[in-house]
Amino acid sequence: MATEAQIEGGRQGRNSGYAFEPLVMSKKNGWEPTNMLDIWGERITTSKTDVITENYNYSIKNTERSSTSTQIQVCSVDRFCRLFQIKGNLKVQFDQFFGNHGFFKDQELFKEHCQNVWGINPNKLSLKTEIRRNRILGGNLTNPQSVVMWFQENIRPVLEFALKTSFNNPINSEVIANRILWTKIKDCYETRSEFDIDPLIDSITANATVKVRPTGSVIEIGPVTLQMKGSGRSASAYHNMQFNASLNAIKNF
Repeated sequence: MATEAQIEGGRQGRNSGYAFEPLVMSKKNGWEPTNMLDIWGERITTSKTDVITENYNYSIKNTERSSTSTQIQVCSVDRFCRLFQIKGNLKVQFDQFFGNHGFFKDQELFKEHCQNVWGINPNKLSLKTEIRRNRILGGNLTNPQSVVMWFQENIRPVLEFALKTSFNNPINSEVIANRILWTKIKDCYETRSEFDIDPLIDSITANATVKVRPTGSVIEIGPVTLQMKGSGRSASAYHNMQFNASLNAIKNF
């Protein structure tokens, strides 16, 4: 669970990021997008676009330094799997890796679930990194390679989701991001880097080999990483899918 200091730090970071967007709007004569209904027409969803200009829909990443890894997308496992129609045994692997089981804080219930539902012996799991966090690391998944193969085969649509669309309907072009503005120094517009999203996705799709890091907790999709979100202000924020990236990782890819 996140400490109060971590929660406050995250809150300050979000507030600072939001304060930076009006500066970008001013510099680029842009305006703020209107959040639209999600692709299912059920609820308002957050736009990946932060600032609209005459030529671009900008996604803004205002980080402390170019090496800082920052969240670029977060979502629930169930919502992601619904969007990508992930079902059956593959859905089970997602649930295991992200700890998507509904009792995020009860280790005894988690161990029972592993034994009785997933058929995994909890005594073989790490007390520190799996039992304590109520999730299964890559090496202990029932079929870890199925997750890697799925992301390898779906790199492009996954990156389009994480960088461009989120849960927006693609027909709502005004909220689909097509360019990233990324600061090398927080709140310093002059240190920005800008790049188009589609060529970045083309490059990652053509060259990236999806893999799980040796720690077992992070999936690499080129310069983009995916892991279980392990902090938040409420239980609902835990065990989400969290996509991260840094400016350096993207430039060095």
